[in-house]
Amino acid sequence: MNIKYVVIFNIFLLLFSVNTTTAQGFLHADGKNIVNGAGENVILKGIGTGNWMLMEGYMMKTEGVAGIQHEIRAKLEDLMGEEKADEFFNAWLKNHFTKTDVDSMKALSFNSVRVAMHYKISLILC
Repeated sequence: MNIKYVVIFNIFLLLFSVNTTTAQGFLHADGKNIVNGAGENVILKGIGTGNWMLMEGYMMKTEGVAGIQHEIRAKLEDLMGEEKADEFFNAWLKNHFTKTDVDSMKALSFNSVRVAMHYKISLILC
């Protein structure tokens, strides 16, 4: 993975993390509530990045052709070859979800995000 994506991913995590400048600490469960380090209730307002780092066939409506990430990639490699498939996936990661999306989410008061990640992405980041 390109260092640019690692930087973007880290910025993304910082934008949606709990405000650490007030030393609130980690979120945790307190009975049925989610609270910060100061014991204050936190309401999570979240959104998912759907298909950005993990192509999910049920969301893309590709079940009849390829249902899961490795099947989607295999179909693309069959159609265009490995090199072009790599180019496609790099362009997908770069353009599917951008800083503009993060800014929009923040402007809409979201404070959490579900980032579905394919295991190969996590291996690259480690």
